[in-house]
Amino acid sequence: MQRIKNMLKSGAIPLVTLLNSCTVLVKEQSSEAAITSPSSTSQPLPESRPFLYELRITAFNRYNPSLQEDKIAINPTIQKYLDGGLDADEDIDENRDSLQDQQAFEKLVYQDALQHNYTREQINKFSLRETATLIADLIAKRVNYFGKSSDYKTRNDPQQRLDKLAQIFIDILNDKTAGEGIRKDAQEKLKIVNELKDMQLEQRLKEAKISESAGYATGKFDKTPLDVLYKEREELSCRQYAELTNAIFTLLKKNNPSLKNTYCASYSDRNHRWNQLATVFAHADRKSIGIEFTFFDPTGYDTAGDIEGYNADHFKDFLMLRSQLMKISSGTLKTVIKEQPASPSSFIPLRRH
Repeated sequence: MQRIKNMLKSGAIPLVTLLNSCTVLVKEQSSEAAITSPSSTSQPLPESRPFLYELRITAFNRYNPSLQEDKIAINPTIQKYLDGGLDADEDIDENRDSLQDQQAFEKLVYQDALQHNYTREQINKFSLRETATLIADLIAKRVNYFGKSSDYKTRNDPQQRLDKLAQIFIDILNDKTAGEGIRKDAQEKLKIVNELKDMQLEQRLKEAKISESAGYATGKFDKTPLDVLYKEREELSCRQYAELTNAIFTLLKKNNPSLKNTYCASYSDRNHRWNQLATVFAHADRKSIGIEFTFFDPTGYDTAGDIEGYNADHFKDFLMLRSQLMKISSGTLKTVIKEQPASPSSFIPLRRH
């Protein structure tokens, strides 16, 4: 800390990497952004004292930033990347939040959550990961990815059932004590089960081909209010999944004090669109503001059962992400990702255009 103070006094901007996180420190003057600490009696930092923004990126499955109920104001230049995503400078698709009837939408969302046995009171106390996972689950139950007949869990239920049936008949065939008639019947039934499995596989492959057209085929929904898409259970693409996620998060955020300093935005890369979370918090010494980012994928959750959005499946070599972090720091810092991303998942990037 003393070294950082000395570098600040000399006018240098330090590069600090923290273990298990991607961290960038950006020097700001506190006159541009007042820090409000959890204590209601605290005052903003004196305008003459410089402070730092500490930027971190964490995998979703380890995302647990400090949550503070007092609102923390930050520099509008940095706020842009919380509201619009770290790709705000490159993204040609705006973060859309149009609703036709906000009250009806809120009522419907909480009704759907209640079917999952979550009350409004419980949801209003959810953690960040619980909130994001609930949103992905609600969307998966309401809509389908374009061309898919059902969500990941529903599709896998009959597949798992057939796998169990096949194993039963295989066990009978391997049972040397089974009678010849029973073994012959088991052989016939196993053949039927395998034919059904082949039919399911063929259907999934055909659905995958249809899904390749999701980007342009769902273009007509880009101007449809998001609550209408949710209510009508439309077949959507990844960009609409991400927009719906933003809308539901905004709805839940106003009722959950713990989410006051967390922002949800859409993020795009490699022809796919998913979601970014960014949580702002003031450090105990009140000499720096922390901003911790993560990414989660409601489309991946629905189509592959995997919500993780910070891994090589999504970012490949992470060069674009590093570049975007450097933009926030005006290109003056080198960014090193120290945290190992989550293990590669079964997620396959989906075409958006």
